[in-house]
Amino acid sequence: ISWTFAFGCTAPVLATIEYSNEGDSPYCLTNVDTIWAKVYFYAMLILFFCIPLILLMFIYKRISDNLVSSSNQINFRESKAVVKSRKQVVVMIATVVFVFFACLFPFKVLTLWIVVSPHEIFDIISIETYYNLLYFCRIMFYINSAINPILYNIMSTKFREGFKRAFQCCIFKTSFIFMNDNSSGNFTKSQNTFTSSISSDNRGNGSKKS
Repeated sequence: ISWTFAFGCTAPVLATIEYSNEGDSPYCLTNVDTIWAKVYFYAMLILFFCIPLILLMFIYKRISDNLVSSSNQINFRESKAVVKSRKQVVVMIATVVFVFFACLFPFKVLTLWIVVSPHEIFDIISIETYYNLLYFCRIMFYINSAINPILYNIMSTKFREGFKRAFQCCIFKTSFIFMNDNSSGNFTKSQNTFTSSISSDNRGNGSKKS
């Protein structure tokens, strides 16, 4: 369902692409001359940026409030460690929301700029400048999908400990498999040597009997 929904939302972009063969090399541009194209890009901006951002801010605000209020009800003996852990979670949540906004913001601004700017503006800037902006915005967009585990590793001690345990477990399994492979190889070599020595002894004993 999610793949079908994503395809249905992004497929109309193909109708706005314009192929141009002018200049040194051919290139594709997004043509937003029609009112329907502008409505589509505005809708995508609201649906996939503004609404998720507002929802994330609201949900994480509720989570932070619950963490802070529950930490006030903790016994004095346990309060120091628990409150520190709760504050760490609150800071991590705020950082995740900020990074989400910061990574997607350049791409959305570029999209909005393409929609509202007249065609003459593209004649002023060079095609190289345009593509540099586009590549930067795309890289920031992709970073958003990969940076969350890094943030969790930096800001959460529990995540770091779990990551270390999982990493050590993977290393141990790899070492164990490698040692077993070497042991099997040594056993095979020893078995072959032992078999060869027995065959030689048998041949020697046979020649003595004759």
